[in-house]
Amino acid sequence: TPGGGSGGGTPVEGYWYVYADFTQGPLGCWGIWFRPVPGYVPTPTSWTEQDAYRIGQENFGSTGVPMCNSPAAVALQVWQDQKPVPAQHPALQPDNTAVTGKRAYLLMNGSQTLQTTFPNPLGPSPSISAHAVYDIDWGDGTGHTVTSNPGVAWPGGAGEITHVYANKGTSTITVNATWTGTWTDPNGGGGNLPAITVPYTLNIDVGEIQAVRNR
Repeated sequence: TPGGGSGGGTPVEGYWYVYADFTQGPLGCWGIWFRPVPGYVPTPTSWTEQDAYRIGQENFGSTGVPMCNSPAAVALQVWQDQKPVPAQHPALQPDNTAVTGKRAYLLMNGSQTLQTTFPNPLGPSPSISAHAVYDIDWGDGTGHTVTSNPGVAWPGGAGEITHVYANKGTSTITVNATWTGTWTDPNGGGGNLPAITVPYTLNIDVGEIQAVRNR
């Protein structure tokens, strides 16, 4: 192969070479790596990715080691390395403040679902579907709220996330957004993806309202 073999090499005839890697990556796999040769101009008879794929299959396909460019490997690599989940921007209404004895409204300000497809030039392109569940620590020692709701602004309603603080002062709200998902490909393949947890923190002030009687 052009510069092929375990550990790779420098291609001398074209753009592509086959690289065997049994240790790196989440699966341990063989793959096809793109390396441009300075000054090289492809011709109609030059090597293509299909040629490299064929050579790779001949050398490694019979060993039972998966290909790095399989839909499963692409989905897992993107999911774990890039963490392509929507960002959340937690905020407490109003103005990240709360009043003792009154409900405070938490909004996530981000999408709770993910639906996207990642290109795979050497095989079926995997699609990923995922959703988030929020574990909320209100910072006042009263416990956690676990919900998949995004929160609703005052005066609230279905999907709201609220909390009542008993004491004034400052507090830090911690939100752990845990994403679980699956991948599929056009050929009917698919599987589960490991959970990803992304933490967020929000510092708030808790005040109180006192009635004053004037005579």
